[in-house]
Amino acid sequence: MDHVYYNNEKFYVKEGVLNILRKKVRSIDQIEGLENLFNLHYLNLSWNEISEIEGLENLRNFLPKKFNFNYRAKVYRVKFEISESY
Repeated sequence: MDHVYYNNEKFYVKEGVLNILRKKVRSIDQIEGLENLFNLHYLNLSWNEISEIEGLENLRNFLPKKFNFNYRAKVYRVKFEISESY
């Protein structure tokens, strides 16, 4: 899969990068299909309304090189754990 949906809008992954900017996303769980993406290296959720980073543990194929979120919002808790299996 090379795209996700948020609020019935389609967002494409291009060269490992997914940008969903200024869409009033409140939770990563609201992004449909995120857990099915392959080779996602950069998740940019800047300028949204996320107050807690949760749900990344469901992203089995997320190999982060860069992760941006909420330039203006205060993030109260970040829960981010990656386990690699070979």
